[in-house]
Amino acid sequence: MSEPSSLTVVAGTYLAALDEVDAHRAAHVEWLGEQIAAGRVVAAGRTSPPGGSVVLLRDAAPESALELFAGDPYVAAGVARYEVVATFTPRALAPELAALLGG
Repeated sequence: MSEPSSLTVVAGTYLAALDEVDAHRAAHVEWLGEQIAAGRVVAAGRTSPPGGSVVLLRDAAPESALELFAGDPYVAAGVARYEVVATFTPRALAPELAALLGG
């Protein structure tokens, strides 16, 4: 079995009221879709209650993760900021994730 991809956990924080964030949501979701298609983003979602987001990146060093998010329409609009929480290589994976991450 090969070693799984490393994962980087990124936390987003909204810097504006939710209606202002949502005004940029369609562009943000399109950008996320591009990152998923490119294999960079594994999972992403809004926190509950909505005050930001959590994103899992595959094989991204902290510096490159932050560079990636510089292209997020939320950042360009000034309605969100991102920070790297941690990078890790998972050692215990559900079979579905092992297939996805190569573990």
